[in-house]
Parts: sequence; structure tokens; C-alpha cells
Amino acid sequence: MIAAQDIEETECLAWLDLFAAAPPDHAAEAGLACRRMAGAGALAYRAVPITEFNRVMAPGVGVPWSKEQFEEALAWLQRHAADGWAIQISPAAQPAAIAEWAAARGLEPAGAGWAKWRRPASMPIRPSASDLEVRSVGRDHGAAFARVVQQGFGLPETTRPWFAGLPGRDGWRTYLAFDGPEPVAAGAMFINGQCAWLGVDTTLTEARGRGAQASLIAARLADGAAVGVLGFTAETASPPAGEEASYASFRNYDKAGFSAAYVRPNYKLRRPS
Repeated sequence: MIAAQDIEETECLAWLDLFAAAPPDHAAEAGLACRRMAGAGALAYRAVPITEFNRVMAPGVGVPWSKEQFEEALAWLQRHAADGWAIQISPAAQPAAIAEWAAARGLEPAGAGWAKWRRPASMPIRPSASDLEVRSVGRDHGAAFARVVQQGFGLPETTRPWFAGLPGRDGWRTYLAFDGPEPVAAGAMFINGQCAWLGVDTTLTEARGRGAQASLIAARLADGAAVGVLGFTAETASPPAGEEASYASFRNYDKAGFSAAYVRPNYKLRRPS
């Protein structure tokens, strides 16, 4: 089973490379930035104020985060990120004093956190009963991939040139699910040695409930194992106890044989009472 540090490091590298793929003109106009700092990766996207695009990830390198690293991350987010940013610290990097440091800066754990998933490649892949056709796609499908991602997540249309550059990019494999000739769902895989991260999972509203994501997960598991990946990771929102069935992404990874490794908290600015 892949270790927590490998899970976090692979996610961190995937997101940093995804942000590095943004066209420079779009990055400058939209306030999109990324940075690798000591023991962490930082993301900012002022044009889209959601946590996924505005956060610092601390994957850990065998030792807990220092106070200096925490303060550096906080200062970077305050300069570059949109409102709603978060600091995410993995178990491998979690310092004993994090609650004290966070409280002193007006931060606290927000929501139920993120569920971090892992799965060995050796497990059998559950077949999908979807009537949609999943294909691995390259540069020639960049525009179609970008359209599905943008519409599926409800992002601004200005993000399309960014996501159009992901198919064919080194380290990445990208996928579309087709309803006849029309692409209706997307997913991506970033390979970091023997570990792979699955993400960019989205389905157009009209195609939901037809098994698109189950099929996209299965395709990525098969392709990753075929090129030597030994373990896979992903993350989803962590639902409150008893509400798991209503969280589609959580349910899809659970059914695909992933196990929830742990829940990673999101430290955010405390809301005024």
C-alpha cells in the first residue's frame, strides 16, 4: 500500500504541474500562480475563488512542518490567493502545535475536510456497466476535453485554453467519455514514478447517473497498471457521517476499490460570528 507521504507528494506535483500548464497570458490576467516552497506546494487563482485552486499543500518530507514554513505559506496565500484559501497539512507534516499556530492567526479547521484515497494496482478492477465509451485522448481532443472540464465544473470559459493544454502534456493521460460522437465526461491521470493521481473528474449535467466516472476510473486504473504504476491516489470531499451516499465522487472511489487513508483538514480564516 502506498504511504501517506507518497499520496500527498503525488497530488502536490500533479497540481503544481497543472498550474504550470496555464498559458502565461491567462495566468497574468486571472491571477493564477503556483510555487514550490520548502516542504509544500502553493496554488493561487484569484479569478476562481474556490479552495481547490487557492491553497498550500504540505505533503511532508519525514519531519513535521516548522513555524517558519507555516508563516511562509500564510504570507504567500495572503499576497496571491483569492478569498476562501486554505492551508492543508498532511499527517506526515502535521506539527504538534498546528492548532495553536492556526488559532493565533485566526485560522481553524473548516468543514469536514478532504478524504484522501489510495488503492494498490494489484486489486482487480471492477467492470463498469455504463453505455458510454471511454477513450484516452491526446492533443487533437484538447478543445473537447477543455470544454467538458469547463462546463462540468462550471468554470469561466476563459479556462478553456488552460485545460486544452493538458492532453498530450508530459506526465499526464487524459480521458473523455462519449455518448455517441459527443464527449460528456472527463478525467485525468498524473503519473509520478510508481504512483498515480486521479483527478479532473467531471460529467456534464445531462449525462450524470450513467456510470461515466466509474468507467473513467476503471480505464485509468488499467492504463496506469499497464505502464508500471503500483499505487493510485485521489481526493474527494469528506462527507459528514451517514451522508456518504449523497457524495457522488466519494461513492465512486469507494466502489472502485479505493480505501480512505485519512481525512486532511482545511485550515481557513475563521468566519466572523
